[in-house]
Amino acid sequence: MATPAITTWARNNQAVVSQEYRYIHYEDGSEELYDLNEDPNEWYNVAGEEKYSSIKSELSQYLPKINEKWAAASRYDNNDYFRKQKAEQSE
Repeated sequence: MATPAITTWARNNQAVVSQEYRYIHYEDGSEELYDLNEDPNEWYNVAGEEKYSSIKSELSQYLPKINEKWAAASRYDNNDYFRKQKAEQSE
């Protein structure tokens, strides 16, 4: 497997994308997994299906181990979620 791409939205919400799958892990522990070969539009979340547990385990190894705190100067303040997170978790 080629090294997947990793993206972060806010703090502790990451997606890992390989050529075959997109795995998303949220700060509340919820997950999404999409089989991009079978479901290129990402309509069917298969994260709860047992047959994909090894894929989730493999992709989750790429998740960041440390999530940096919000920078106090960041401009992510356009909704209540970001304002609350920034207030609680800024440097």
